[in-house]
Amino acid sequence: MFKLSDNFVNFYRLRKPDWGFASGPNSVGELTYARTYSRIKEDGTNETWADTVRRVVEGTYEIQRRHAEKNDRPWDESMAEKSAQEMFDRIFNFKFLPPGRGLVHSPA
Repeated sequence: MFKLSDNFVNFYRLRKPDWGFASGPNSVGELTYARTYSRIKEDGTNETWADTVRRVVEGTYEIQRRHAEKNDRPWDESMAEKSAQEMFDRIFNFKFLPPGRGLVHSPA
């Protein structure tokens, strides 16, 4: 199973995302995210933005890893980790986003 390092993700947990328009507590973007895309975790709390981004990135790279394995393609874990970290940073900072269904239905 592909996993980003906890140290990497924890760096982002300490940062507040820039939700854009009407930014600040309870901004439109943050409320929409909480209502639509944040899943409830096993402990009963809601995902944070960092949790959701982690789920999406790890799910994407796990699908890629399985595809490589199934089709006898090379898989470099350290190269994947570096690329996944870059993807995580870009999504976290809203440089690009997967489609909404990618946020909702990405593997847990």
